[in-house]
Amino acid sequence: MAKADVSATEPVADPPPGRKQKLHRGRTIEQRRAERRAALLDAALELFGTKGYAATSIEELCSTSFVSTRYLYEEFTNREGLLLALYDHLGAQVAAAVLAVEVPPGGDHIAVATRGRVSAFVHAVVDDERVARIVLLEQGAASSALEARRRDVHAFYAHFVAEKSFNYADLGEVVDHDYDLLGLLFVGAVNEAVTNWVVTAPPDRRDIEHVIDTVTEMYLIVRRGLEV
Repeated sequence: MAKADVSATEPVADPPPGRKQKLHRGRTIEQRRAERRAALLDAALELFGTKGYAATSIEELCSTSFVSTRYLYEEFTNREGLLLALYDHLGAQVAAAVLAVEVPPGGDHIAVATRGRVSAFVHAVVDDERVARIVLLEQGAASSALEARRRDVHAFYAHFVAEKSFNYADLGEVVDHDYDLLGLLFVGAVNEAVTNWVVTAPPDRRDIEHVIDTVTEMYLIVRRGLEV
């Protein structure tokens, strides 16, 4: 099973001219802080993604990451702050996978591009069950702040769908539709289809490629209807 990469550290800024950074065991303060942050995100992915947010304590996060409670509170303020940071980090990885899809022009460009983007999104979420739990299941019940963040993410994807997919001006004719709302409906449907796949246990679970094909089919049906 593929594992999400939450170990990437932030770039370390160079010290001001003429001023040297203090080193501890060969690493700067910024480097050690980035290492602690990455360790806490790794621990949160493992614990929140397996046990769940509600069942994970600050003490477990610190013992798993080998980071003291003092530094956890210094970096994230509280447990919810760590979950928010992890959700943002995973969300950025999923978005990057979708945005990286490139399809050369051709007769089936729209269908191929749609399936490619849907597939990229779905696999970025479900290939690691821990990611799926955090992105689809944990975030909705954890806090009002995370629910607001979830809605922001859905709005981002809705705008992306509206801009890149629905809103084609074929032959110079612009049809008056609420593309952002249509995009939000599509995003909600995709999210529900993938969530249903995650919570359904084998052997009742559908093949994931079938889910991707069906979501793609739904989009193409809607788009053809808009062209009438």
